[in-house]
Amino acid sequence: MLTMKSKKIMSLALCTLLGISLLSGAAAEASPHHKPPQIQYRDDAPPPPDPDHRDETPPPERHHKKPNPPREEAPSESHSEGEVITAGVVGAVLGAVIAKNT
Repeated sequence: MLTMKSKKIMSLALCTLLGISLLSGAAAEASPHHKPPQIQYRDDAPPPPDPDHRDETPPPERHHKKPNPPREEAPSESHSEGEVITAGVVGAVLGAVIAKNT
């Protein structure tokens, strides 16, 4: 059996690992060395169009597709009263723990 001390040590270790992984990911994204990918044009690609030039040709005809038939709605499965109460209690407990620790 696990003693209370070993449970607390395990939970502390798991929380520490989770915190470190979150902080390292955020730090890597916020790093000044992190550069967004650059657009590279091929040598044989045509140059981008001139924004001041307007083409007077009419737009091509578009083929209009038929609208999809209406979907039959699946019967909604609502949650039981016990599930709703349990979710509320768990949310309240988690909120209280977070509020206490911040």
